[in-house]
Parts: sequence; structure tokens; C-alpha cells
Amino acid sequence: MSEPATGIYAAMPKVMAAIGAVPKNKRNKAQGFDFRSYDDIYLAVRGAMADNNVFLTHRILEHEWGTRETRNGSQPWLCAKFEITFHHLDGSSVAVEVFGEASDFGDKAANKAMSMAMKYALIDTFLIPTGEERDTEYAAEPSGAPAPAQQRPANSAPPQPSNADDAGMASDKQIRMLWAKMKDRAPKVGTTADFIADKLRERANVGSLQELRSHWVDPAVKFIEGFDPAAAEEEGRRST
Repeated sequence: MSEPATGIYAAMPKVMAAIGAVPKNKRNKAQGFDFRSYDDIYLAVRGAMADNNVFLTHRILEHEWGTRETRNGSQPWLCAKFEITFHHLDGSSVAVEVFGEASDFGDKAANKAMSMAMKYALIDTFLIPTGEERDTEYAAEPSGAPAPAQQRPANSAPPQPSNADDAGMASDKQIRMLWAKMKDRAPKVGTTADFIADKLRERANVGSLQELRSHWVDPAVKFIEGFDPAAAEEEGRRST
């Protein structure tokens, strides 16, 4: 019979159980989406960790500096890999690794990258929900008779299969379409497709565009077509 967990391994589930949902109660007015701020996450986690004798430290494992060209000039950019270690008072610990990426015209790129890494390390480690009922792809079907099947014209090509799985992921074709739109939009607003993709990933709360669900494709198109890098950076500074 195995002995019961002690130290950090006993404390972490208690911390998780003590943390409630953290809703997306902040609004990015420039780009039209809701989000959870760093302070919202810290406030939700701090008391639960202290009550269970847990604290954390972090260190940078590796980092890369660079610049991005925007219509307002060159902007410092940083991508860093952090190790976040959760400690217990008995000396036991458990660590996670997470990336943080940010850019800023001033001197806050490093701070923003660290804050982004810490925020998502806490969200993912303690599985902090938003409190929303469910994803839109799982919404109940409307009552009543089913809608008639759409008829395909006789001379049209049959629909091509996608690689999207049963969970409703965006297909490769849709992802390529989004990249094409970003590459088209970028020179018009003085930025790069990679920069737009970074902001899109932040908005959709995904690690890569391949993680986008199909219901996000249309909002992503609207986001790209209306993308304003200056407004995105200003909103980013206000949310740090």
C-alpha cells in the first residue's frame, strides 16, 4: 500500500481545489475581445497558495532578443523560456517550464514576457476555468424539425475532406487561408504576418494557430482584416 502524498504533492491539489473560476472580465476595446488580466490570476491564486504553504520562484532558462518592424518603427522583442518552481515549506518542490513572448516600444518587453509566462503557468497548472458554461461548438441544437440538407449543384466539385478532428478543429486549408490574409494585411499596416499571428494567438488563447477551433475561423478573419498594430500595442501596455 502506497503512503499518502505529503509536502508539495499533497498541497498542490488543495490549492487547485481552493481556486475558483476567473472570468474574462476585462475588455480589449481596440480589438473587441474579453480577457483575464495578470492581476486577476494572481489575486485568485495568491491566497490559496499561502493557505497551503506553497510559494513559487522562477528563473530564465533561455532567451532570445530581437526587433520587429511596425509602422511606428523598430520594436524590441523578447522570447524567453522560464522555469516556474512551486515550493512547499517542507522543502519539496515541483517545476514547470513555460515560454513567454512580448514586445514593447519602451523598456517593458522583458516584464511583459515574464508576466505572460507566469499567467499561463498558473492557469495551466491549476486548470483555472473562466466560468463560461461551455464552448460554443457544444451548444445545444435548436429544438424543432431539423433544417433541410443543403443541396450541392450538380456541376460543383465535391467537398474536400479536411484534417479537422471530431472536436471541431480548424482544417489545414483554413489555417493556410488565415496566413494568406495575415501576409496580405501586414504590409498595409506596417507590420509582419508573424506579429499579427502572435496577437491572434493571444486573443484566441492558443499556443499555435493549429490549435484553433473551427468556430474561431470567422472571428479570426475579422480580427486580421481590422488589425491595427498601434492599437494592439497600446492595449497590451494597458493590460500589463
